[in-house]
Amino acid sequence: MSIAALIKTRLIKENFSYDLLTHAHTQSLEQAAALLQIPPRMIARAILLSDDEQTIMAVLPLNHVLDFQSLQELSGTGRLSPLPLEQANTILSDCEYGSVPPLGQFYGIATYVDESLYSLTTVIFEAGSHESLVCLNHHDFERITESCARHRFAQPLDMLRQNEEATELVLAPVDNFMPDSQITGHLRDLYELPAMPATALALLNVRDDINSTIEDLVKVVEKDPSMAAQILRYARSPFFAYRGELSSVHDAISRALGFDMVINLALGLSALKPFQIPPDGPLGMNAFWRHASFSAALAQRLGKHLSGKIKFNPGLLYLSGLLHNFGLILFGHLFPSEYFLLNKLVSINPDLPLTALEKQVLGMGHARDLMEVGHATVGSWLMEFWNMPEEVILVTRHHHNEQYSGEHATYVQVICLTNYLLKQNNIGDAPGTTIPAHLLEALSLDVDEIQQIGKEFVASCADIDLGMSSVA
Repeated sequence: MSIAALIKTRLIKENFSYDLLTHAHTQSLEQAAALLQIPPRMIARAILLSDDEQTIMAVLPLNHVLDFQSLQELSGTGRLSPLPLEQANTILSDCEYGSVPPLGQFYGIATYVDESLYSLTTVIFEAGSHESLVCLNHHDFERITESCARHRFAQPLDMLRQNEEATELVLAPVDNFMPDSQITGHLRDLYELPAMPATALALLNVRDDINSTIEDLVKVVEKDPSMAAQILRYARSPFFAYRGELSSVHDAISRALGFDMVINLALGLSALKPFQIPPDGPLGMNAFWRHASFSAALAQRLGKHLSGKIKFNPGLLYLSGLLHNFGLILFGHLFPSEYFLLNKLVSINPDLPLTALEKQVLGMGHARDLMEVGHATVGSWLMEFWNMPEEVILVTRHHHNEQYSGEHATYVQVICLTNYLLKQNNIGDAPGTTIPAHLLEALSLDVDEIQQIGKEFVASCADIDLGMSSVA
């Protein structure tokens, strides 16, 4: 399907002149824009919103953020929140799941269009498909939206960029760019943690049973075809240096990766299933999984270097690297509007610490009580709720605390070191690129030697950068 049936019928019936830009399947408008090399300001993005009594649509440029307060005043609605995709899909029944055309008026939805779109000579938007965009000239865009309300209710994303001359974090107030209903619900929602997926529970049972065999693990993995395919991709990559033929999950376990690595990798993959966050951006699912898989593999590499010097469990070290940042996607899962904004803030302020930006988004209004929480603590709550090993819980809680010296400190220190090494290659959310001397001292490591390991690792690990498309 290139255009939703209703939209195509209206375009033809009302003699709109349009171009259809086809492209490979994408998960988001940002991906489509990058693929077709279209400036984001030329793409109209639609957001379905509800105040529990009525549903409206906001249409704004892709490089803008929605001012909820302005839109609420203009529309006379109550507290607006984004409509869940499941409900949106019911309304837009002839569109592919997740595709929201900016033509709500065709579906009987009150539609508000940001005034900035009318200054463009060409407006581009998705029309019900993740494999095409529709291109309208200025005249036809005005004509197709003539029944919509035109107002200014969005602001350019650049207004949230850090002032280059500022000596401390000073961003524009971000309260207006999040819905009130989500802010007031923070404290309640924070404790509604998602249950561990059934596949992950089955994997834990296999791991904890001393009589488990490779066949037991294969049975669990093969129940999830996307997981099985991802594990085979890993096993076949040159990074793991297996030169023979691998035709099954059993081969991947017995010949290339080993029982412990596969069970921990599968745990990480299955644990992601409950979380719905955007695919793109520095905090999107693709970047998250890239960081997680690199962290786990690099922690494993550092573990081999430390072997004999410090006592630790290699499997738990790998699992800690894989799961330590889960607090981020838990935030994204519980608070999608705030996470969307945080993702944008990080993308335009790459040199600012994530923890500072996180507080800027979460530490306001009714969310002030969460100001000192942060994703590390929230992630540790999730690990506790899921009954993960104590080592994993502590790493999750302290992975931004290189000064930590309590129980299982080795695991925390190795993951902290891993994050600094990855940050030197623009991966992850470490506070900087300079490895603290006390961290190297605690692990009895030489800085030049460790940085060389990091460089060699990143140079060789493109083969495990396999993305999340097969996992979703």
